[in-house]
Amino acid sequence: CDVPPLLADRQYLDLRQDRSAAIQRLIEQIGSVPSLDFSKLDGRAFEEMVGDLLGSLGFSVQRTSPTRDLGYDFIASYRSRDPFGAEQTDTWLVEVKLYRDARVSIHALQQLLGVLVMTGGSKKGLVVTNGRLTSVARTFLAQSVDRSRHELRVIDGTELTNLLIQHPEITRKHFPG
Repeated sequence: CDVPPLLADRQYLDLRQDRSAAIQRLIEQIGSVPSLDFSKLDGRAFEEMVGDLLGSLGFSVQRTSPTRDLGYDFIASYRSRDPFGAEQTDTWLVEVKLYRDARVSIHALQQLLGVLVMTGGSKKGLVVTNGRLTSVARTFLAQSVDRSRHELRVIDGTELTNLLIQHPEITRKHFPG
């Protein structure tokens, strides 16, 4: 059967077609987990890894100038079809945050939301981080869509690790050995 949308982001093993290839993919995914040590990356390398991941997920990624801080690191466009078959493009402003010993604060979320409000055109923001959200930041995130009419999404360390497991080629490139 087709995987229901509610379960589409879960890991599963499809053994219907090529059983040995599916098992090999599972072995690669499990084997890549220990090498995902974000502390081995600096800020720029972490940004490059996130850009590569977004590209693998189907986004068209445009990096901003590293010398100017615009409040976001990438403009990521994603083409899809609406329920009626018309093509649409969603534009996301993406901020990448590498933390050493801190959690994602409300300040980082407020900053990107402020940029979304000021730019006017884009209605979607994405923060990608290796850290976790504080409880205050979680509350802010839940309330931000209702208040601002802008979508603000966070991919935290756990979700980022799960996405990287699904893309072992990115893990091999950015975490060699």
